[in-house]
Amino acid sequence: MRKFNHIIARTPAKSLIDGLTSANLGKPDYQKALDQHNNYIRALQQCDVDITILPADERFPDSVFVEDPVLCTPHCAIITR
Repeated sequence: MRKFNHIIARTPAKSLIDGLTSANLGKPDYQKALDQHNNYIRALQQCDVDITILPADERFPDSVFVEDPVLCTPHCAIITR
């Protein structure tokens, strides 16, 4: 089994409530999303991985999780699987 050693997450932005969705569930509750994200980070902290938490970016309401494994080289090339 492959173990990931580093996780990148972004703090949810307040613009999250205006993000794209295909669900008909109404607007997200920002405070609840923030609480859930904090719980997610606490769970990751128990998994013995390095975590980089990027600051919220209001320009990208849907950019909360970086889910695809990538390799970043020293020259800033990004290689995805």
